[in-house]
Amino acid sequence: MIIRFERDNLLRATNILKSVSTRSLENPILANILIDARERIELLASDLDIGIKIFVDGDIVEEGAITVPAKKMAEIVSALPRSPIELRTITNNRIVLEYEHGMYTLVGLASDEFPEIMSMPKAFFSINASTFIEMIMKTSFAASREARLTLNGVYLHLTDDNTKVVATDGRRLAVARTGAVVWSAGEGLESAPIEEIDKSGESGEEKGVIVPLKAVEIIRKTFGFGLRRSQDDATAKSETLKIGFSQNNIIFSDEQSTLISRLVEGDFPRYESIIPKDSDIRIVLDTNNTLAALRRVSVLANPNRPLIKFSVHSDVVRVNAKTPDVGEAYDEVDILSGDGSIQIAFNAKYLMDALSHIETEKVAFLFKDPFSATIIQAVDALTAYDYQYIVMPMRFD
Repeated sequence: MIIRFERDNLLRATNILKSVSTRSLENPILANILIDARERIELLASDLDIGIKIFVDGDIVEEGAITVPAKKMAEIVSALPRSPIELRTITNNRIVLEYEHGMYTLVGLASDEFPEIMSMPKAFFSINASTFIEMIMKTSFAASREARLTLNGVYLHLTDDNTKVVATDGRRLAVARTGAVVWSAGEGLESAPIEEIDKSGESGEEKGVIVPLKAVEIIRKTFGFGLRRSQDDATAKSETLKIGFSQNNIIFSDEQSTLISRLVEGDFPRYESIIPKDSDIRIVLDTNNTLAALRRVSVLANPNRPLIKFSVHSDVVRVNAKTPDVGEAYDEVDILSGDGSIQIAFNAKYLMDALSHIETEKVAFLFKDPFSATIIQAVDALTAYDYQYIVMPMRFD
């Protein structure tokens, strides 16, 4: 095998693939990436729960396939200067990576036992890639990192009316929603439609699956590339992401990459019952000023119980925190609109996490009472989706 490509094209692929590969004494090939140059140049990685295939632009001089250690390959490519690279196989399953001023040799393994990564099934739906990636970025931070598996991921909830991405750790909830998707299906359907893997919903028309957090992060890295390019390329925002299902797996694909992930088994909480249906007080604050005040005051919050007290009075919000034997602080933020009076306490980190994911100049807080969940949402957001955060209050003396 002899293939040639630019270093930057190879670098992006290897950086993503190394986060999927895993060391396994029983199956050492999982620590490798597969370089397949038989029809086009494709790089693949798998840990048996997640598999990914990335097409890399380049020239095939001589066809072939081999696997090489993922992390070493990524480290070498990362250290090389921007220049053309030639990769070729030599005897005993070794590869040579060569550029203008140097040459590197890696010992690999034959490609025969590398796990197969399935392609997109014939039934799938399409969604704007940038919209979907932004939705998971706005929500995944709220997912649990603890032992409850059904909360260790984001919930993709499809209904006739909308598409929602949801995450919660049981104490806070993040929801992003956009319009309903349209399914595409061909003849000779090979995979199970989503109806057969429905995991939630009071109605049979509602479908939901839980995507594990590791897969969510790799999805962001793989298909979020258009977000970075869109700063310079106005056409990047129009890229489409295909999403399909097969048995207990979800598959994501665009023109360059395909990713398959095993779904989390179990039932996601009925999150919609947590979202308050009404509120007695609504105030609007400056997002950056509020976040800055929270960061300053939280320095003196108790690290074991980072409680921040929110005191709303007429035209100002006082943010207060204290730790016995250490000190206390308060800061005030002007209310831009709204009125009412309430004292309520929150986990400081939850508020800062929510506000750091709101990109609008203004943010709205909707309160019911000191013991009920509070809604936090962007004001005048210019996005193809809307999003909100629900935070449970803390008890205070």
